[in-house]
Amino acid sequence: MGSWMKDWRLRPLLLLVFLAFTGILLLLTLAIAYYGVSKIITEHTSQVRLELLNEAQKQLTAQFREIEETGLAISTHPELLQLLSGKSTGVFEAIRGRQNVNTTINSFLYSKAFISSIVVYSSMYNDIPYSEKDRVLPLDRMPVYPDMIRLEAADSIWIGSHPDTTALYNQQPVITFLSKVYSYNGAVAGYLEVNVIEKALAKIFQTDDLNQESVRFILDSGGRLISVRSGSNTAPALLEHEAAKQAWYTNLQTDQNQGYRKVNQNGEAYLMMYSRPNHAQWRVVEMIPTAVLYRPVYTIRNMVLLVGLFGMLLSVPVAFYLSRRIIRPLPELLSGFKQMETGNFNVRMGENNHILEFKLLSVAFNRTNVQLHDLLEQLKEEHRAKREAEFAALQS
Repeated sequence: MGSWMKDWRLRPLLLLVFLAFTGILLLLTLAIAYYGVSKIITEHTSQVRLELLNEAQKQLTAQFREIEETGLAISTHPELLQLLSGKSTGVFEAIRGRQNVNTTINSFLYSKAFISSIVVYSSMYNDIPYSEKDRVLPLDRMPVYPDMIRLEAADSIWIGSHPDTTALYNQQPVITFLSKVYSYNGAVAGYLEVNVIEKALAKIFQTDDLNQESVRFILDSGGRLISVRSGSNTAPALLEHEAAKQAWYTNLQTDQNQGYRKVNQNGEAYLMMYSRPNHAQWRVVEMIPTAVLYRPVYTIRNMVLLVGLFGMLLSVPVAFYLSRRIIRPLPELLSGFKQMETGNFNVRMGENNHILEFKLLSVAFNRTNVQLHDLLEQLKEEHRAKREAEFAALQS
């Protein structure tokens, strides 16, 4: 066997075993506390946040439905249909008809504070002058969005966050509802654009100390990113730029349940929670950094470490004292055996030890010493008697 198995002294061995046991107990306590509390916090936080996300999803769906209904009401308004059906006979009639449409659109626009602008684009007005206050603009002024191709196979689409190019002064981020406008003969006569202020959607989410560092996403029915909102500017900037590249966006389309999972983004761990899809199949996703979520766990971990380190430091003198207390009779016992080897059988061990095994060992030592002393005396007496008998025989 290895050399480490040879010549172990009892006192260092007891001290080492005691410290090892204390250290293992500390590590087990720390691991159980850390993972147990982490699981409890994760489940509790996820349950609370998912309830908030589902409620926010209901409000968002209602607001998006209201915007779609507004777009439908405008795109089917008789004045707009008459204007885009080609029944005007000249520039004057076109301008006068546009003024009537402006009034109609403004009535919708000014009645809804969360709408930034409403614009109709039509090729009929490519050669007609316009002002920035007009709501019917030439088709060549219509922005070219990256996913416009989706509109070819649908009557309307939602477009994710982008600056409002139709605003006169403050081009704040907006979310766009884009739909086709059909004329009386069923042909596409133009396109209706309803720009929704993105910040207005953020008011739906409740704010608290926890989600100040969280990031929230709104996904449409196709799993496309519509809006990214953060509780503060401390959210990673790359999270917003690379959010659309995440595979779990599209994977959520097949997951029809609410839940949570852990994901890594840019080297940082997040707890991702996603709402249950409703009839509109829109989803709300929230990501909270685990470093923020587990702050109470880290506090508990540090407290357990401090208590454990204090216990380890305290256990050193305790282990030193106990090991000394336990092995204290052994040197006396070894000394007694050495005196027995020299022929001194009068040595005695104290029998008042509180440890039963050492007490029994002392009693056995003393008894053995007495028996050996008596046996030697008996042998001496027999030897003397034998010598006397032999001497007497020789005299005879």
